[in-house]
Amino acid sequence: MQTNDYLRQLDLNPMINGAAAPIVSPLDPRALCMFGFEATAQTVENLSTFTVYVSFDYAYDQGILGVPFPPTPRVHAVLPGGSMTRPETHKRGHCIVWLDPAAGPGQGVPVAVRVSAWA
Repeated sequence: MQTNDYLRQLDLNPMINGAAAPIVSPLDPRALCMFGFEATAQTVENLSTFTVYVSFDYAYDQGILGVPFPPTPRVHAVLPGGSMTRPETHKRGHCIVWLDPAAGPGQGVPVAVRVSAWA
């Protein structure tokens, strides 16, 4: 049985103050899942019916460290609805998850993703 040292479930299509606020960019700070330790393996599970992207690259928020337009992280996995990554066995301290901008879920429709990591 796997023990998760990091486990987070998030909605990539949240409502904030009554307005739709989907996470559709890897540069959105809400897309970042920071483990707080160097994980030796990670799994990302798409619990929705919409397509989700995953990256293990590091992305700077705009304007930090004098980088006005940071490079977009490369996509390491494309997760169609109901799928998950196989356990990634590389050392990482974070991952980034975001909703396909063309997915178009309606306002208030949850797009749940579960991220787990362990050492």
